[in-house]
This record gives sequence, C-alpha cells and structure tokens, in this order.
Amino acid sequence: MKLKRIFAGMAASAIAMTAVAASAVTVSAADATTGNAGISFQMDGTWNYRNVFNSEDQSAAFPAKTVAMQGGAYGLDTAVDCTDVAINGDGTYQVAIAASGTINAVNESAEEPNGFYLNEDKTLTREGSPWAMGVAYEPKASEDSSVELTQDQIEWVAGTASKKFNMLTITTDIPCTIEEDADGVEQAMVNGKVVTCTNVTANVGGTEYKLELAPQNTESEYLTFQVVNTYNKDYEDQPVITPPTEGMVTIDFTINGLSGDATSSSTADTSSKADTSSAAATTSSKAAGTTSSKAAGTTSASTSSTASDNKAAETGATAGIALAGIALAGAAIVVAKRK
Repeated sequence: MKLKRIFAGMAASAIAMTAVAASAVTVSAADATTGNAGISFQMDGTWNYRNVFNSEDQSAAFPAKTVAMQGGAYGLDTAVDCTDVAINGDGTYQVAIAASGTINAVNESAEEPNGFYLNEDKTLTREGSPWAMGVAYEPKASEDSSVELTQDQIEWVAGTASKKFNMLTITTDIPCTIEEDADGVEQAMVNGKVVTCTNVTANVGGTEYKLELAPQNTESEYLTFQVVNTYNKDYEDQPVITPPTEGMVTIDFTINGLSGDATSSSTADTSSKADTSSAAATTSSKAAGTTSSKAAGTTSASTSSTASDNKAAETGATAGIALAGIALAGAAIVVAKRK
C-alpha cells in the first residue's frame, strides 16, 4: 500500500531533486520501506488500552489518538496526547503517549458500554472523569442517598489500580511476513529482509527500562515489537513495568532491515506524526496473539527524570549532493510514500 513516485536521470528538475532530498535523507539509493509507528498498551486491573494497528476493536487503536478505559466500558478519551512517528527506513526513532487524560465519549462498541453511564436514565455519565493508566476513577458515593446529584457535582476518586502492563508495544502499519530461520526461530520479514527492533529504552514514570531487542509479535501481519506482552509465554526476560498515573510514556528504538542498505546507521527524522485519518485497529483489549520469538540479551531498569532525547535526522548538503550525483548519472531514485 505504497505510492511510488519515480524521478529518473537528467529529466529530474532541480525542484524535484530538492523534494527527494528532503524526504529521503535516511534512505540509501536503494528503495526503503516507510510507514508509521506509535505506542499501544494494555494494563492489568484497569484494562485501559490503546490497541495495535488493524485491530478487530477499532474504537481505540493506532493511529487514532484514542484510549479506552476499563476494557472500553467506561468510555473513551479521543484526544490523547500521542507522539506517533513516520518511519523512513532504518534509523532511531521515538514514540510517546500520555499516561493520563479525561474521558469525553462513550464507547458504543464496548462489550458493556453502559459502564459510561452512572444511572439507568443515562443522565449522569463519566464525561469529564479523569483516567490514568494505573488507576480507574469512580464516583464518590453520596452521603445522603436521597440527594440527586447533577453532573457537575460528581466527585471522582481513585478506584481499581493496576499492578503492571499486560502489554506495551511499538505498533506500526508496515506489513510483514513471518518466516523461520535455519534454527526454526520465527522472525519478521519485509521485502525479503529480516527486520529487527533494537536498542530499546522505555521511559515510564521516570524509570528507564532497557532492552537489547524487542521481539516481533509473530501473530501480527504488521511489524509489532513487544516491550511487554504477558500473554506471550515464549518471550523471555520481558520487564515488569510499574504503571504510571501521570506524565508521558516514551519509547526510543532502532529499526534495522527496512532500508535498501540493511547496515545503514542513519538516524531517522521523527518530527512527523502518524496519519490519524485512516481506520484503526489487531488484538482485542483482553487478548493478544503469542509469538515464539525470544528476546535476545538482557533487560535492565534505571531511574531517570526525563525520557531519552530523540535523535533527529541529519539533513541538508550531504543528502542533496549524494542525490544530485545519482541523478546526473541517470539513476532512478524511488521514494515510497504511504497513502
């Protein structure tokens, strides 16, 4: 699902060359796969979640900037602060999502959507109620049961709490196939190349969790890299991450295998955000596919007051000169863009 625009040889104008240089600074002369990435998650206890791309439950899934509370029954926050990112081949990227917000819509597709309403007449709702990944908020019981509360009189207090993430993943809209290597280990393949996600740092509530490798969820038809997936019993050494109640959750990671030059060490531009206009949604909020992939290396955690700085892409003269040289030689430059 890529639109390929070909600029060839001497026929390419200077303007066209400038556009190519701006959009392909991290890509080798060979074609590179592009797409978008963001964070998906599911908590235990609260069952708050944002689903992976192409999920069966499209009410709260990447790329929509939406989170569902209490398995979706308590409603949605449809304006979550998310920093999704455009993937432009191999490189280092950062994605982020808010750990809290405010419920503003009923989730009609939830198994029990009536959790959004506080009375049978549906005159009192959870609209305006706070939410956090690590806690579900409930209306405080009235001291006088004969008093009829109005919507603006509801007081919200912390209720059910989470102990950990059931799932924390880097979700993308980049299609892949799952193939076994010579040792029978399943791995993600794109355009005939193995794609890996390495050098992963998740910053959650000021604590950093580091993984050498975030394995692909081999039940997914899209690149989906697991930081945590408690449903995957074959994923070894995954961290137990304490739920946050405020701030941002960020994940820094490096992708290898998407560029024509699989050994490229270029850093990608992460200033772009995922297209939020497309339909979203793979696993339901309470179930996830498992994978036989095993995490390589070790997991460690350390405390940090801020997330790791995002590594920006190098732009300008170097990319422009390289592309100009290719054009003068009559070579075709192929830039893949997602519809």
